[in-house]
Amino acid sequence: MNNGLIIRISSKVKTDILTMLIGGLLSLIFGQIRLYIPGYEHIITDLREIPLIIAVIRFTNPIYAIGLSLLTIINLPEEYSYLVAFSMHFISLYSIWYLFNIIRKKELNVTYQLLLSLIFIVGYYLLLFIPINIIGNYLIGRFNELNFLSLYTKLIVLASTEWIITAIVVSIYFLLYKSRLQLKIHNDSLEKKVLERTIHLESVIEELKTTQNYLIQSEKMNSIGTLASGVAHEINNPLNFIAGGLQIIETLKLENEKNLSEEIINNCSTATNTISEGVSRTAAIVSALSSFARKGKSTLELCNINSIIDNTLLFMKSNISEDIIISKQYRIELIVPVYIEKMHQVFYNIFNNAFFELSTNTIEKKEIQIETDIDDQMAIIKVSNNGPKIPTDYLNQIFDPFFTTKDPDKGKGLGLSICYSILKEHNGKIYALNTEKGVAFIIELPMTN
Repeated sequence: MNNGLIIRISSKVKTDILTMLIGGLLSLIFGQIRLYIPGYEHIITDLREIPLIIAVIRFTNPIYAIGLSLLTIINLPEEYSYLVAFSMHFISLYSIWYLFNIIRKKELNVTYQLLLSLIFIVGYYLLLFIPINIIGNYLIGRFNELNFLSLYTKLIVLASTEWIITAIVVSIYFLLYKSRLQLKIHNDSLEKKVLERTIHLESVIEELKTTQNYLIQSEKMNSIGTLASGVAHEINNPLNFIAGGLQIIETLKLENEKNLSEEIINNCSTATNTISEGVSRTAAIVSALSSFARKGKSTLELCNINSIIDNTLLFMKSNISEDIIISKQYRIELIVPVYIEKMHQVFYNIFNNAFFELSTNTIEKKEIQIETDIDDQMAIIKVSNNGPKIPTDYLNQIFDPFFTTKDPDKGKGLGLSICYSILKEHNGKIYALNTEKGVAFIIELPMTN
């Protein structure tokens, strides 16, 4: 920021110096056309004031009127006083800068600007330039024999052509100059508005992309849910047949125990127990699958958050590497109002990220720790893993849409963004932090609607 300021100041200084040099050079050229006043050898009139006044009204800092005034004494006739010429120009030019700066800052119509410009230039000659010239020559002992008022009146008349032409030329130039300034300001303002509008449109487009991808992701989850629900239903029917068959076998075994050998009875018991265990496990998976895939309602439902976590893990069991240890600390049975199917999606994305990070890590003991608790009417769910820590610069970006450190074919950067949106729907929040052992994701959910 400081560097930018220095560059802008330097640019203004360079512009003022260049304007000063060009104005002084043109003044020397215009000053070569000299009109001598009969009877007053020491007084000449010319048009050198035109480039001087034009230069000074372009200055951003009137202090450069000093350099401009010094340039006016170059090639000054020997009979003229350098001190008088410098003082006359410096005081007059310094004063006229302030007058024109007032017009430049105000929003005035063209006629009013032209009128004020003409008045200022006439005042430049009648109230500053000519009186200071006369007083300066009096102070160095010249024209003492002449009356101030008569000399002043005569100089005004003799220099009338000069100050009338100067007033017209400078006023017209100032109108054009200010018009260019206003046009530049308008263009800069327009460019700023276009840039702001472009940024806004880009933001809207990004938001639309996020919404589109969110809808696509939700539709995918709905499709998966529909498919999973159908699969769970179809699996459940043969499970009922198996469970019914087991009951028949148990009944037959009890009825024929007297006619069967002990070995056959033991083998039969082992077989039925094994089948029963398999049926129980399959039934648990089907139950979790049904819970994960169920269509949610448009209203919040009271649910045990621990069950949602367990069902999600059971549903993802095939994705969990054998070397990953999952520990749970459910400190309280949390009944929380949630959109059940959406909370399954939240935990699915968080667990999926944790599994991915651990699977790509070379540490020997890979752990995921899940904790639930309650704090000030908020349900707190903490999912920690001992994988690599998140770079500090990324901690505030990981929930942004499309932000990902994975390869393009590994992820699109929407999972955590979707989690953030879902938790926002619940009036809750999610955030990540680095711990001593790795990374923790904290979810906070209100206990009441």
